[in-house]
Formats: sequence, C-alpha cells, structure tokens
Amino acid sequence: MIARLLPCLAAALTLVSLGTALPPPAAAEKGKAEAPRPIAVGVEERTGLFLTLYQGDWGLVRDQRRVTLPVGTVEFQYPDIPAKILPESVRLRALGEAPLRVLEQRYEADLISPQRLLERHVGKQVKLFVENPFSEREQQIPATLLSIEGGPVFLIDDEVTYGHPGRILFPKVPEGLVSRPALAFVVENATPRPQRVEAAYLVRGLRWQADYVLVLGEREDRAELTGWATVENESGASYPGAVVTLVAGEVRLPQEAAPRRRQSDSGERGPVSLMAPIAAEEAPREGFGEVYLYRPERPATIRRGRVTQLRFLGAEGLAAKREFVLESPVLFRGERRQEAVTRESAAVVVEIENRKENRLGTPLPQGTVRVYRTDDAGTPQFAGEDRLRAVPRGGILRIALGRAFDLTAERRQTAWKKLAADTFEAGWELLLRNERKEEASLRVVESIPGDWTILAASHPHRKTAAGRAEFRIPLPPGKDVKLTYTVKFRTE
Repeated sequence: MIARLLPCLAAALTLVSLGTALPPPAAAEKGKAEAPRPIAVGVEERTGLFLTLYQGDWGLVRDQRRVTLPVGTVEFQYPDIPAKILPESVRLRALGEAPLRVLEQRYEADLISPQRLLERHVGKQVKLFVENPFSEREQQIPATLLSIEGGPVFLIDDEVTYGHPGRILFPKVPEGLVSRPALAFVVENATPRPQRVEAAYLVRGLRWQADYVLVLGEREDRAELTGWATVENESGASYPGAVVTLVAGEVRLPQEAAPRRRQSDSGERGPVSLMAPIAAEEAPREGFGEVYLYRPERPATIRRGRVTQLRFLGAEGLAAKREFVLESPVLFRGERRQEAVTRESAAVVVEIENRKENRLGTPLPQGTVRVYRTDDAGTPQFAGEDRLRAVPRGGILRIALGRAFDLTAERRQTAWKKLAADTFEAGWELLLRNERKEEASLRVVESIPGDWTILAASHPHRKTAAGRAEFRIPLPPGKDVKLTYTVKFRTE
C-alpha cells in the first residue's frame, strides 16, 4: 500500500514546489515594470514666448520653459504646440550653462478623436452602455470590437451585431494618442537642478502685412502717420504675452505646398534656416542683414483664428506736400501715334520725405495706406487709399489720392519722322487747363524709351530717370497753358 502511494506523493510534492516557484498570473502581471511616462513640461512652466513674423505664411516661434530633469537619458514633452508646425525645423537648446544633448525629437499630433479611439481598439474588449427600457437605467455590456468598416461591429456573448445603440466605454487612452499636439524630446541631461530650455520652430499660418493711416491737416501741409502690423493667426494655437518681431524684406521661406520639404526631383533644396538670433534691443526698427526688423512697443496676445493689429510706427507733425501730376504712358514704340486728341486729368499725390529732419527717417515696408483729410470743422474725412511701395530711409512717400477733374490736359502728336531703322523724331502738344479758383502747379511726366534728347521745348525740363522727362508748369486760374516739345530718340 505504502509502495503504491509513494509515486503519488512525489508527484504532489513536485506540484507544490512548482506552485511556490511560479507566482500567480495576477502577481506576475503586477510585477511587470512599466515604461516611465515622459515628463510633461506644460505652458504653466513657460518663462518667455517670442514670435518672429514674416511677410509670407510663416512665423518663427521661440518657446522658453523651465524644466527639472533627472541626470541621464530622459524623455520629456512640450505640449500645446501649433498644429501647423514644420517638424523638420525644430531646435531645442538649453539656455543655461549645463549641457543638454538632444538624442531624439518627435512631433506628436495623433490626436484623440472618436475615430482614432475606434481604430486603436479593434480586436479589444470595450463596454457598451445601453438603457434598460424597464428600469430606465443604463447597463454595461462587455463586448469585443471586431471591425469599424461601415460602422462598429461587436461580438457579444458569441454573437455578432452592428448598429448597437449603446455608448462605448473604452478602458483607457491608447498609447501614442494625445489631447493636444506636442513635441517629445529624448535628451542626455547633466544636471538635476532646474534649468531653462528653448524650443524653436517654424509654423505655417502666421502672417503680417503693413497698414498705414495718414491724417492730413486742414491746410494739407502737415500730416500724422501711424503704422499698424495686421497679424493673421491660422497656425492652430494662441500666443499669449508674446514678444513680437516683424520682418520686412525678401526672405526665402518654405513653400506652402510642401510642409514636409525634402530634396525634390528638380534639385530644389529644403527650407533655409531662419534660426539666427534676433536682436533684443528695444529700438523699434533695425537692420538685420538684408531685411529690417520692427518691434512693437509691448508684448501682445496673438489669439488663434483672430486678426490682431499691432502698432509699430507713430509720427506726428510731418511736413507734407500735395502735388498734381500728369503722367503719360510710354509714348513711343517705334511707330507713329494716331492723330486723335486724348484727354487726361491730373492725379492728386501727397508727398512726404522720409527723413529724420522730417520726424520720420525710418525704412517703411510696403503696405496699404488710408488717408483722411481734416475738414473745416476739424473732423477727419476719408480721402482715399493707395498701395505704398517699400520706402527706404531718405526716400519719398508718394500717395495717390485720386484725380483732379478741374485740372486737365488735351494731348496730340504734332510731328513724326523716321531718321533710321531705330531712330525717330516726334513732336507733342499738351493743352493744359486749370478750372480751379486758385493757381495750381502741375508736374508733367513724360515717359520716353531708349536713348533720347529733347531738341526743343516751350518749358524747361529735367531728366529724373533714364526714361522720364519732367516739366513743372504753373497754371493760372481759369487759363490755358500750352506745352510743346520735340524729342529725338533711339529705341533699344
């Protein structure tokens, strides 16, 4: 009897030893080491935010935050990043003395949504909430999500169903899904002390343009000029309390159609680096290479989906001059003009010298200028708008307001002679008429191509450019003045 029990006793002892050697399934699962979650460095740790805006569709963001990291290799996240970031442009650097070596960086924009939650739970167990019509209470039904093609398909108690009316409860947020776009960095850190870091990157959907308001005095000899930067933010994020720098000038920016720039088949290179440090002086305007930088007076909040105007220029007491200009198109193209008389009216132009002596002296980026005149009651009235070209320091702002219907000219050709295959001689007559009550000075600008010489003229002229001859004609009120000239020119 004892002999027959010995093998069974040995087998039982073996099972007991195996049971003590292997932990139960729950204990084994609990004992697994989970990967440490990345350290989140949120916007509450932000110490500085800087925007550099270009006159295209791109901006440079420099986001500075305070971090405390363990020594060694560690991963941390920068949440609240714009949706339209250019990931290839990201650069992280430490602002203190401790080195921080970046080993890996990622842009994480796999955002939590109903569709992404369904996609990530295919083949996994979920819970369905359905209302019991008798108790009017919700009940939980365990189910397995089999497919989402054409709608969710569930396995419930070995039966397959679709179109289930219940709400779906997911056990947890799948790894990799984020509620807001974020940058993730794996770095090699050398200090356990708090430090400041800066993430810099290009973002699409930030743009600015210059808009000006010019107010002329009652006598139109003095003016007040205000420059506004109109900023549009379609980048997918807001920028509270940002220090803004405006860049005016030609900068080669990434192409909008290629947010992931690589070497193309045509050999086109990727986006140029715009990570050069921005000068921090408080001077509102300064030269920086081939462009000019403008700094508004105070930090601003650039909200998502909004248009914000920032004042970057203000000048009062500017000496202004109103002129009447009659400018012709190119008159000669190597052929005889028609004999018919053409009628033209003079343009009304306001000119302001862009000099320090005139309380200005600042390079002005191109933009739209809107002009107001002060009437007899001291109330500004809208007088028109014009497109202002970029004006360098020492240049002249020329703003066309419209046309003077009471200052006109009748033009006709009086002579034409072909001297050679490329050389001609022509004569013109302009009957200038002033129907105003006061005398007016008219600047007549004639456009002449090629190499030219005026042989005879009724009034003095000067050559202001290669293809421009200008006449200054005083026009007494209610009288006509005739301007005639003969010119010899050789076409190119």
